[in-house]
Formats: sequence, C-alpha cells, structure tokens
Amino acid sequence: MGKITGNEPKAEELVNKMNSEINQVIEQTPDEQEMPTYAILTVMGDTAYVEQSSTIAIDIADQLKLRNATVSIDSEAFARIYPV
Repeated sequence: MGKITGNEPKAEELVNKMNSEINQVIEQTPDEQEMPTYAILTVMGDTAYVEQSSTIAIDIADQLKLRNATVSIDSEAFARIYPV
C-alpha cells in the first residue's frame, strides 16, 4: 500500500510498529505447559464446522501459543454429528 500511495517510508514505519506491538503481546503468552485450549466453531446457514487450519483466527491463536482442541476432529464429521 505504501508503494501505491507513494508513502513507502510511512507504511514501513507503521508495519514495524504493528509487528513490534504484536511481538510484545506474544512475549507475554504463557509457556507451553500453561497453554489455554480453545475451539473455533463457525456456523453458516444450517452447517457448523470447526476451524482447524489456514484461517486468520487459527494463525492468531498459533502465534499466541494456544492449543486447538479440535485438531484431531474431522470437521466434516463434526458438521454431520452436530447439525444446527
């Protein structure tokens, strides 16, 4: 975006600031033994599924060293077992 708007130095400054703030939060996360467990359930129409990989929410949770409780569940099976 900095290139497009002609503001590359400002864009780089903002990205560096954002990355610094993200790293400050990540540094405060508990060690591996104390990792909280989570599950992200998405409901769309009449289908529910668990998010397990390749989403922004999962990426954020991974960066925060959270433990996904649903990794071993087949999301298609989950949607069939627990219809909305």
